[in-house]
Amino acid sequence: MRVPEYAIPEDVEIVAAERNRIAEVNSVYRCTAHRGGSNFTFYLKVCKSTTATMDNERDALVMLSQQSFPVPRVLWHGVGRRSFLALEERPGVILRDVLNPLSDDHLPHMTNQVLHQLGELVGWLHTIDVQWQPQKRTSLYGFLGEQELDDPRFTEVVLWLRQNTPQSRDNVFVHGDLNDANVLVNGSEISAILDWESAGMGWREYELAWILRERRNYMNSRQSREFFLDGYNARAGFDPEALRWCEVMNCLHVAFWCKDHYRNFMQFNLEKAREAMFRGYD
Repeated sequence: MRVPEYAIPEDVEIVAAERNRIAEVNSVYRCTAHRGGSNFTFYLKVCKSTTATMDNERDALVMLSQQSFPVPRVLWHGVGRRSFLALEERPGVILRDVLNPLSDDHLPHMTNQVLHQLGELVGWLHTIDVQWQPQKRTSLYGFLGEQELDDPRFTEVVLWLRQNTPQSRDNVFVHGDLNDANVLVNGSEISAILDWESAGMGWREYELAWILRERRNYMNSRQSREFFLDGYNARAGFDPEALRWCEVMNCLHVAFWCKDHYRNFMQFNLEKAREAMFRGYD
């Protein structure tokens, strides 16, 4: 697999490279290279668009490294035909595989500990005092077309959201797309949080809702939720009613995205939206 030559310094010789086929925003290569008499492994991210940049992710990683937050170190960056960013490889497996009972890397005895630790890290992130541009996914805070559907299942959720809109939003520095594929776990410790291209000032409770969204096989118990939120509360606070609203909106979005091709998962998320709407009233 050839990597873009313009993204590799003259003193670095690529020994092997493998491209991540499921990367969405950027092309991502895992590279083994030779430099200064020794081999090392790194990840190379290259923008898929000639007009896109990685400035926001690079700046966020540099800032977070200075805070000793667990993120990959930036090795080099620049612009050739496209913008690129080289990052050190951090050890570990993705959180999804640690949590998912169907994965070979599932570690049931560590699940609660890891979720508590993730909650603490997100709480720490949300207390970092920094000025930044708005995060890039603020459109998720509103309807994406769900309100136009002639479907009573969606209409019920839309109506509840309109009637219970929070009066204010607490904006903090957020990751912007913190999901179970963007967290690395090494042994019993979270070794890194990855993919900061969407980072910026954003709604605290929506970031929590994005992390807490339930799957069929994991993150679907009250215990999992409580361990994460207990960890978060050790470093920061949140508004439970704003979180409820954000969880309902988040489930609505996922159902909307799945309505044409994944109707079973659409129904799953509509049910989870209703559970959140009526949580505490049953």
